[in-house]
Amino acid sequence: SDTLNNIVPQPAPSITKITVENNFPVLHWEASKNPEVTAYAIYSITNNYNVPIDTVLGRNSTTYTKLDHNATDSVAVYKIRSIEYCEDPKGLYSNITPPYNTIKVNRSDENVCKRSVILDWNGYNNQTLGVLGYKIEYSEDAGNTYIEKEILADTVRKYDFIGLKPQAATCIRIQAILPNQDSSLSNVICVFSQGLIPVENHYIQNITVNSDNVSMEYIPDPNVTIGEIVLERSTTGDQFTVLANGVSIAKDDIGDFYNIKDFSALTGSSNYFYRVSVRDECSNKYSTLPAKTILAEGKNLGLNNEFEWDYSEIDSNNILAYDIYRVIENDTTL
Repeated sequence: SDTLNNIVPQPAPSITKITVENNFPVLHWEASKNPEVTAYAIYSITNNYNVPIDTVLGRNSTTYTKLDHNATDSVAVYKIRSIEYCEDPKGLYSNITPPYNTIKVNRSDENVCKRSVILDWNGYNNQTLGVLGYKIEYSEDAGNTYIEKEILADTVRKYDFIGLKPQAATCIRIQAILPNQDSSLSNVICVFSQGLIPVENHYIQNITVNSDNVSMEYIPDPNVTIGEIVLERSTTGDQFTVLANGVSIAKDDIGDFYNIKDFSALTGSSNYFYRVSVRDECSNKYSTLPAKTILAEGKNLGLNNEFEWDYSEIDSNNILAYDIYRVIENDTTL
């Protein structure tokens, strides 16, 4: 019987996408509905020639994974055709699909101070369907979960990825957004950032008004190497000025903090807001929350004294109470 030996070539299979999974190229297509089809031939492109590389058995097969091709090394380009039960002895083969290619993303060396890398990639070839855009995704848990960074236009091929997690690995991939509500993934690249850890946990404590200076303790972030420390002062708490003169900043001999004194303050006539600003090795500036001195005023009313003061503020801490002391010569009484 020649029932299954149709002299009309089979139409080319319908490729739905080519993507990358676990850094291997994976080709997806729709299964043929024709019983004459028993398998699918996979081709790569070498010097503009179709080179058969593998055969996938079964008419209902719909995927092919090239396990010996690392998608990080090069772009994968594949075609596919159907194989009939009775191939024509004169070489009448079924039609072959156009080429589909994977997305290969590359990166530059890290800009340590920006904690960034420049990404570039080739365009995804989706033939007549086109691509709606490219989504940048990243993972900070070894690829278990991915977070959207940004969606770019379909013509974009380069992106400055800023904000790598410092002293940790960030894995990045590109996702081509397809019109059929599907997507094609690129290879995954992982970057261990050598960027500096930002200053986060630093503050002022124990700010005190003395007779000739204002003193305070600065607690630095123990996880960061500090390149520069300056004291800044304000009378309103809005605009701060760096104090270049009349300031003493010294590392404590015992504790892990700095003793800071401002000898230029008019302690008897004004209150001040202070903050400490530091710069890391990349000249990034970080400032503490403000700490404010207390200005006390009093007057004699004959039989008693009236005493008042303004509010205190120190690193947004809640003030629980104010203790009032009376000083007579060298005797201090609460």
